[in-house]
Amino acid sequence: MKRLSIFLAALLCVVLAAVKVSAGTGDANEVEMVREFYQQYAVAFSISDNKTSFAKCDSVMNIYCSAEMCKDTKKDRMSGIAYDFATDNIGIDTLALQTLNVKYDNGAYTVTYKYNDMNDKRQKFIRNVKLKVGMKDGKISTVKAIE
Repeated sequence: MKRLSIFLAALLCVVLAAVKVSAGTGDANEVEMVREFYQQYAVAFSISDNKTSFAKCDSVMNIYCSAEMCKDTKKDRMSGIAYDFATDNIGIDTLALQTLNVKYDNGAYTVTYKYNDMNDKRQKFIRNVKLKVGMKDGKISTVKAIE
């Protein structure tokens, strides 16, 4: 019984610690940091030369994103399908610079913007993007598309 109590207490501490580090604080500095990341990332992502664009995106991610997210991105570019972890593979362009909005809600950041996209028939349309951005130790650590 004593071992079970110790185990449950330790498990509770681990869960509480995980919840604490995965949530952002919502303070103005973090909101502005997330906004600055997506502004700089949109410019880098819009560079027409893929090699230059990837290098600039990596540079921006190294400043604003967790080491794990950066590692996953670089690994995927070398051996995967060039998945865009910063936008959950939706994409971003300079249209986002005029439409970007960041707000804090329930321990995470909601990032919204408009993006010039193309459907399967190669028809252009404007996509309304909504991302949930998680923070860990003051860095962007997770990005998930919502809705």
